[in-house]
Amino acid sequence: MADVDSGTLIASIQAVEIAIKQQEKMLEAEVLGDRTDTEEFLFILENAKANLRSAYLEEQKLSDNLPEYEGLLQIRT
Repeated sequence: MADVDSGTLIASIQAVEIAIKQQEKMLEAEVLGDRTDTEEFLFILENAKANLRSAYLEEQKLSDNLPEYEGLLQIRT
């Protein structure tokens, strides 16, 4: 895995979470033209979220001052 610092990891986790929420809102509002593409993109984002979570939990083991993962997901969009 690429070596990234914890700040980059946190920013990535939050950016993916924001993207997921935005895509879900667009699906609910039925604003998108191609629902299948959006659902595929959501699948990719969910996989990215899972991978980033795993990386973050590994990083958290090495540091005693990182916030809990769940706290990173509490973002206003």
